[in-house]
Amino acid sequence: MKKAIFLLLCGFLLGGLLPLFSQQGKGTNRDNLSLTALALMQVANEAGMDAYNLGIQFGLNAIEEDKYSEAILYFTAVLELKQNDTDALILRATAYFFNAEFEKAKADIALVDTRNLNNEQRNMVTSLKNILDN
Repeated sequence: MKKAIFLLLCGFLLGGLLPLFSQQGKGTNRDNLSLTALALMQVANEAGMDAYNLGIQFGLNAIEEDKYSEAILYFTAVLELKQNDTDALILRATAYFFNAEFEKAKADIALVDTRNLNNEQRNMVTSLKNILDN
């Protein structure tokens, strides 16, 4: 039953509501979309699905489609489920950067614990820091 509810919610969001909420400017309600993304992931979690990877994948898909505000919301929802997650912070910082929200990108990068990064994470953090500092 929970999986069916999740699939309905997912289809509803991805079928048209999500782009409506993620548009910037007049009529935007980013807080509602953030709550919707978080609710989607919580339903997935309760249905026994991997909400973390689902949120990361939805965020990556949004970045690939140049929907940076939408990606930010998914990564924020991931961070609600798993605070200070390195990958989610790096990816949200990247989305903030592409969305020209440079101070927020810097803030996310500053939260990344650099002691235990793998090479790919370290390269991304270093690249973002270099770009944002110039």
